[in-house]
Amino acid sequence: MEFKNKGDVNLFFKRLSELVTEKIDVYLLGGCALIILGASRTTQDIDFEIKGASDETIERIQQFCNDKNIPVNFSEDAGMWGMISINNNRDTALPYSDFGKINVRILDPLDMSIGKIERFTDIDVQDVTYLIKKFSINAEELLTAWARALNKSLKSEKNFLFRKQVESFIKTYSKKLWGVEESELLFLWGSLLQKEITVKHRFPHQ
Repeated sequence: MEFKNKGDVNLFFKRLSELVTEKIDVYLLGGCALIILGASRTTQDIDFEIKGASDETIERIQQFCNDKNIPVNFSEDAGMWGMISINNNRDTALPYSDFGKINVRILDPLDMSIGKIERFTDIDVQDVTYLIKKFSINAEELLTAWARALNKSLKSEKNFLFRKQVESFIKTYSKKLWGVEESELLFLWGSLLQKEITVKHRFPHQ
């Protein structure tokens, strides 16, 4: 199945809701989340974090996706998918819709951007720029979230790579997205890595 628009994503959850008999919370991320948020893109798979599901429900979801040949990635903690930490507070997720007993929300855009910068494929970078424009995320807000995530993460080779990928993003997009010299944002990025940071997520108040 290819997800091309919001209707495709809705159909997936509508069909899934016919199999789910208990209340569960789903937090969408990845391509399907971007589609829901209005991005013009497609994706072959669906990624989400799931809360409150029994083993039986998990098995039903996996079997449904296998039967329909839908590549799916889901777990109780999306933060475990990468080496760079994301915020564990799901209160900042964006509301979307209920499908039967399934409450679907969208992962906080700042948290979503962390995984995308960690992967750093062309489509991931495009998704980050879309989120920045969609939610009018300023440079300091974004870099603060990324620095906090990096500072919280266990030390590994991914830390160095993440830092370099942020620097590459700054060099490419500082002028295009914010009209700011790259040297200014690189200095800010370096400064943020040197201190403890508390990020105030604002998206539920949009």
